[in-house]
Amino acid sequence: MAKNNSIPNTELDESSNGRCSSLRRLPKSWIICGIIFYCASLLTVGLLAGLLPRRTQYITIIETQTSTTTTQDPTECIEDECNSRLLSDLNVNNYELEYVYHDLKQTTMEGQVTIDFNLRKPIKQLIYHAKEMIQLEEPVLFENGMQHSILIKKYLPHDYISLRLLNNSLFPMNRYTLIQKFVINLNNPSIGFYQSFFKDKNQANGTLLATKFRATEARRVFPCFDEPHLKAQFNIHIIHPQNTIALANFPIINQTIENNLRHTTFAETFRMSTYVVSWSILPDTYGKFSDNDNSPMVTIWARPELTEKNHTTLALDIASNAIPFYKNYFNVTEAIPPKKDILAIYDMATTAMESSGLISFREERIVYDEKIATTLQKQQFADIVAHEIGHSWFGNYVTCKWWNDLWFSEVMVSWLCRKTFAEKYSDWNMELQILTDDTIPIMWNDAKPYTHPIIVENAVSVPQILSYLDGLTYSKGISLMRMLEKIVGAENFRHNLQEYLKLNAFNVADLNLFYDTLLSNRTNGKEFMKSWLNEMNYPLVNIDLNIENNSTKLTFTQSRFILSDIFNISHLNKDYRWK
Repeated sequence: MAKNNSIPNTELDESSNGRCSSLRRLPKSWIICGIIFYCASLLTVGLLAGLLPRRTQYITIIETQTSTTTTQDPTECIEDECNSRLLSDLNVNNYELEYVYHDLKQTTMEGQVTIDFNLRKPIKQLIYHAKEMIQLEEPVLFENGMQHSILIKKYLPHDYISLRLLNNSLFPMNRYTLIQKFVINLNNPSIGFYQSFFKDKNQANGTLLATKFRATEARRVFPCFDEPHLKAQFNIHIIHPQNTIALANFPIINQTIENNLRHTTFAETFRMSTYVVSWSILPDTYGKFSDNDNSPMVTIWARPELTEKNHTTLALDIASNAIPFYKNYFNVTEAIPPKKDILAIYDMATTAMESSGLISFREERIVYDEKIATTLQKQQFADIVAHEIGHSWFGNYVTCKWWNDLWFSEVMVSWLCRKTFAEKYSDWNMELQILTDDTIPIMWNDAKPYTHPIIVENAVSVPQILSYLDGLTYSKGISLMRMLEKIVGAENFRHNLQEYLKLNAFNVADLNLFYDTLLSNRTNGKEFMKSWLNEMNYPLVNIDLNIENNSTKLTFTQSRFILSDIFNISHLNKDYRWK
């Protein structure tokens, strides 16, 4: 070790000694404070030096995120938001939905949606739907992983959320992800995601949650592209109280319990329209009655006193009978989900909702007590269940392009569901009952001045269109389907339905193409159907026979047939003609 030969610096030593003497004369409290301040400064600098390098590891270079939300004056709509139909050319790939529900007394629920979609053409506005939410946070939009700066507008008349790029350029063709958080209201009566109340056998109050989205109520529950042709797959995750059960379109694939809450994850669905996605939250005491022998397994969920008394047996029997019939008749098995839940809701406003894999019914329409119910009531209950099962193929698997074609899936399953009883319930003669239940009554009603055609051309909005989906449309449509089958033959009719389903699997259909194919060997299908779908009443045809110059002349004239002269027909077009 080298020896230190340095000469001591006496000036330095003296100066140091002087400073020490000065420090000794300071109050001890000042010295302590100074030491603490010095140490704290060193610690702060050290922490910053240690943290800053690690923080930079997580920085991603993105556009500067700036967003502004405004509500647009309805009188000032310009461009695409003026149209009640979405104009964007896009393909929706997937929705990821998550909901958090802490207890059954809540009247609101938090949620988040992640939408994965592709733009097929550049657009200036990206428009989607959201309606009457309690809270709707600003969306985050990514294009291939890069976050966009966006301008957000709400156009309430059409339930639109409109996104624009801040630089006012076009959204290019590409893959996008939109993420948005929200809070929804559970107090809407029988629409959206809603609370339903009932009393159990001990007269204690019970609550369940259910969904009903047809026609345009999915937008109340999650931001979405809420039109029937924009199908997508759905991944659903629900966080709910430990003493409850969650159901959805597809089976449960994972379930855990954290902090007294149950986390339920469901299998990814096949492609569906937004109006048929469905889920529910039930008390774990709700009744359950299953048929484990069939595939898919059918389960009836109802108040426990009903399942205990076997009042849901008929519904289970009809569903278990209808599913294999439809599979065989259509020669399509992929339309049916891996399981089929049927949920009885005590105070459901409508008769039923045909969501894939989870069908909801008003309780009184599927609960059957053999001790008091008549044969007619049994047939009516059975008809409703078989009808809703049939929508797995017509309506869910293949869907209407727009709501003005909704009548087709409704009347088609109303006609075909009668066939499901031919073997097991042959003594009912359900197909023959079409004549007395539908055809004869509708000829009577269609001979009145206030009838309407099946397709009302001036009905544009969704509420207008659905207002005409009434008993007249059902009965006239069922009679029309029966007539078509008689024209082309039962096997030819069945074959064309099979081809129709295969051609449009998990998609939407062109009905005119179906008509042309069905009637190709006889006439122009589109024109033939137009006269039956677009015309009201029916004509009274008069034939005059005259013999002139050894020749016979026939003159045909038509006029509107009305049941009675007591009806006011002044509003009717006197020149109306039927083809």
